[in-house]
Amino acid sequence: MQSNAQREGWGQPDGAFGHEELSEEWWQACYVPGNCDDALQAPTRSVAVCAPAGGGKTTALLATQRSLAETALAAVIDAKLLVRPPEDEDRDLLNPMHLLMRAACGALQRKIAADPAALAGLSGLQRQFLSWALHKYLRRRTLDVWLDRLHQREVSALFATPDEDLYGDERDADYVTGQIDELVHLAAGLGSEAVVMLLDVQQTPAHGGWRLLEDMFGWLELWQNPSFMLKAVLPPAVAEQGRLHERARGRVVFRALAWSVEQHEAIIAQRLSYWSGVAVELGDVLTPANWAQVSAALDDIFGGSTPRSAVSLAEAIRDLWPARHWPLQQGEEERVRRELYRRHALLRLDKQQRGVWRGERFIGLADQPYEALRALWEAGEGDTLAALRDVAGSDGNMHTLVKRLRQAIEPFPGAPLYICRESGEAYRLEGVAKRY
Repeated sequence: MQSNAQREGWGQPDGAFGHEELSEEWWQACYVPGNCDDALQAPTRSVAVCAPAGGGKTTALLATQRSLAETALAAVIDAKLLVRPPEDEDRDLLNPMHLLMRAACGALQRKIAADPAALAGLSGLQRQFLSWALHKYLRRRTLDVWLDRLHQREVSALFATPDEDLYGDERDADYVTGQIDELVHLAAGLGSEAVVMLLDVQQTPAHGGWRLLEDMFGWLELWQNPSFMLKAVLPPAVAEQGRLHERARGRVVFRALAWSVEQHEAIIAQRLSYWSGVAVELGDVLTPANWAQVSAALDDIFGGSTPRSAVSLAEAIRDLWPARHWPLQQGEEERVRRELYRRHALLRLDKQQRGVWRGERFIGLADQPYEALRALWEAGEGDTLAALRDVAGSDGNMHTLVKRLRQAIEPFPGAPLYICRESGEAYRLEGVAKRY
């Protein structure tokens, strides 16, 4: 099972990296703060950080959760509901207040389970609100199991089913602000200075999810209490398409997550040091000439300096050479570059645009090279020779056409990765993401 950090590009693509990024050792050895960490971790403002996939935004949010753990009640919002709206019986979850309160109740459960004695310091009104919120926003079975695990009858007795519904209409402005104010007051009684809602948007929302996200940023009443704040990370396209900056009207500060060359190099070096057990700088592994060639490949494959590109390079070096082989010799950088393309720049045919995606880069093709590629693609493991001959008309034209196609899509046309020669006259297509 992959963690959030792995999905963001900080772990191994095959999942073999495990959950070591959740360990204290990993955070101390490998985490490189980004340019938005101060804003995310400040318990004073709502902040939304925008970055593409692999940009490190999920890990920045995990770092925020760690940083605020001692001072704030940090609640993780279930972002899956943005892409998979609930069934009819759970339509309440499309109300942002319901979603936020359910997340807050989960955080309250964990906090109380860790220190049940903290309940003794709550006032009668705080206990009443706590009991009401847990019964309203959690499934009854979930609540019963949690209470059973506390193993304290006197604690369980505090959570009898409330006699009245303290706040009915979750869209009524007074009810919204009332719940939030009581939640903040309850969190303070449990030793938390603020309530922080953590939201990690990984994908474009579904139809119902858009409304939920737009309401979450746009409701004035949600973010009026200075001790109740949102810390969100999301792709730039989602923020733009949902006009979230405009909807927030200054209540949420938007920042773009970016990485300097120095931070990028630090991520590479720290990962290699962590894996090898030997403290190294990037210059101990790659010479300046090697680095110039490799960094150009990273820019081409990943579109710039990101944690994903840094970790991908570190993984390739680790897997190709043991630490005793470092630094790499002149010419060995080509092997690194080829491995990066092989792992992270798979081909995807785009029939609508008549071209091909090589990783995240689109390459438009002229008519004949495109038809040749489509013929190879659709032939799959079948008779690729016959498919190419149908397009080219003759063997001579076929080889010329393949040469043109290689010049267009191969990073190393003289030693192709994608259009490979089989025995005889045939070719085969390798390194494809999916045939459809």
